[in-house]
Amino acid sequence: MRKLSWYEVDFVPEMNRAITNLTRLGSILLPRAAAASTNKMARAINTATIKNAANQLKIPVSVLKYHDPKGKAGQKKPRFRMRLASQKRLEAQIKMGRTAIPVVRLIRKPESQDTRLPRMRKRKTIKAGNHVFSGAFVAAGVTKHAKGVLKGRYQVMRRTGSSRYPLEVIKLETKSAITRHAIRETRSQLRNNAGNFLAAELLRQAKIGLLKK
Repeated sequence: MRKLSWYEVDFVPEMNRAITNLTRLGSILLPRAAAASTNKMARAINTATIKNAANQLKIPVSVLKYHDPKGKAGQKKPRFRMRLASQKRLEAQIKMGRTAIPVVRLIRKPESQDTRLPRMRKRKTIKAGNHVFSGAFVAAGVTKHAKGVLKGRYQVMRRTGSSRYPLEVIKLETKSAITRHAIRETRSQLRNNAGNFLAAELLRQAKIGLLKK
């Protein structure tokens, strides 16, 4: 077979393949790009919401990101769960757990602040992370006197009245902070980045798809 010179190179097969792949752009590549850009935006919203809400609440990101494990050691249950978009379902969902966080989670070794210890009895306040609570104490929970407390588990508690019982567990409310930042970040991402994410993903999918064999 005669070797083709530089000006005789046949581009027809390559062009035909590119044209054939171009027809797939609307049916396959476009939904794929839309799903990928939606997921990228959902991850950005999730990350920013956790970070900003944690800053507002003055707590570590890890405390807000995960529920306190009650099962096996090291087991972590995320408070924020994502259901990513796909080519057939171009919708991403973020489920955000907005339950209150027990203040004891901000204390590294709550047993060392047990107010039944002699050196802790005279203290009038409890410091938990960047928060200080007056009239509070740390003790192992007793389900009979404090609602929602696991027996033997340390909590920061206080009395609800002048009598010794009943007790309440001191918690940080997260609902307002999480809701506020989730709405703000969603609007910001839709306004500023939705088009950029989709355009970048379309370009990437086009580069991959047009010359795909």
